[in-house]
Amino acid sequence: MWLNRWFKSRSSGGQTLFSNRRDASANVGRPLGGPPERPPIFTGSFFIKLAIIALTAFISSRSINIYINTPAPPVAVDNQPRNPVVTIGGAVEPPPPSTFLASQPATPLPKGEYIVPGTAMPWLWQEGGLNADYDFSQQDGTRPVVIPFSKLGASAGQSLTIKYVGGEVDVGGIFPPGDGNGVPSQYSNGGDGSTGTPFPSAYMQPYPVNLGSLIGDFTDSNGKLIGSPFAVNDGPVTETIPAGASQLQLGIMDDRFSDNTGSDVVSVTLAHPGN
Repeated sequence: MWLNRWFKSRSSGGQTLFSNRRDASANVGRPLGGPPERPPIFTGSFFIKLAIIALTAFISSRSINIYINTPAPPVAVDNQPRNPVVTIGGAVEPPPPSTFLASQPATPLPKGEYIVPGTAMPWLWQEGGLNADYDFSQQDGTRPVVIPFSKLGASAGQSLTIKYVGGEVDVGGIFPPGDGNGVPSQYSNGGDGSTGTPFPSAYMQPYPVNLGSLIGDFTDSNGKLIGSPFAVNDGPVTETIPAGASQLQLGIMDDRFSDNTGSDVVSVTLAHPGN
């Protein structure tokens, strides 16, 4: 276009390159015959805008990272929904209750270590029967891990040291797997769980007791509780064997066991073997 105007100007005898004042003012300082100068793309304002965009993106990413990595505050799970409940025809369908089975001795690992499945209930109970005053959950788990004192060379009055060694238990839902301490952000103060039944923690002290944590109790050879259940967590804890007890039982703190996976490994030894 500028070339056209130049030819027109030359043919009409004019000495100016431009056909109007606007073109001329936009190209002051340009040599005659040269193409008009285009406005620069990378101006100072462009780099300022680019820096503002980069800074905004960086701040946003840091904010997201801080939000993701900030641990949630502890929350009581008593009387709170936890896992989705399957409904059939509008009626709530709880997991089928487990058949009552007598506790079986656990098979020890080397060095007196024992596997505690995530589905292991800390004790068994029957309505109107064994441990009826210590009912909890829907009885949808497996039998507790039982360690007879005869296997440990222990007896009433002596003390046992119980300690978490390894493994993880996943209690289902949105919670991450946990060690012997369970899920620290989810705890019970002795109320009912999402199933509407008590947690084992209803018969324990002190509170809080974490969901999915390790629990121990002493029983006689029939599984009848002797004394109160106690928290093991990661341990080590030292507990004195009460009179009348013949075995230690271990399980998980939960009110719904059928969706649990994983297992913990626990060490059980005499606190003072010489006594």
